[in-house]
Amino acid sequence: MKKLIVGIVAMLTLGATNVSAQNAKIAHIDYLVVTDSLPSKLKADKEIAAYIQEEQTVLQEAEAKLRKDVEIHMADAENLSPTIRQMREEKLSQRQNDLQLKSQQLQQDVQTLSARYYNPIEARLTKAVETVAKKNNVTYVLDQGQTLYAAGLDLTKEVTAEMLKSEPVK
Repeated sequence: MKKLIVGIVAMLTLGATNVSAQNAKIAHIDYLVVTDSLPSKLKADKEIAAYIQEEQTVLQEAEAKLRKDVEIHMADAENLSPTIRQMREEKLSQRQNDLQLKSQQLQQDVQTLSARYYNPIEARLTKAVETVAKKNNVTYVLDQGQTLYAAGLDLTKEVTAEMLKSEPVK
């Protein structure tokens, strides 16, 4: 008797899901086309890239200076007393550690900077997709780049237009 009741519930559930899936309207957008058309995203990309370039240049210069100092130390090491040699090696080692920490900090800073720039864009995108989907009575909107096959209703232009309406004016 339990099996019969479980079977009936399962059939009703599958039937309801099947009817629901038949009524679903699916569309897609090309995420990259939408975001790459936004001046705010392009500005963010440019500023992040400039920040990375500037900080990497500073790190590369510090690394070059450290390498030069290591070479000088290696050339002079034989002429130094063991105590002086050890002190210089400790300083060089500390500088190497400091560079590694600065590199890690740069990565964290880039993540923070990216979040500050891109999170508001993502929020606006979500709202724009929702607005356009509701206007078109769409149940699901997929990213074309994340699907194996995307035919049917393409909302890319409409979402792009909605995003451009909400672009910050500066």
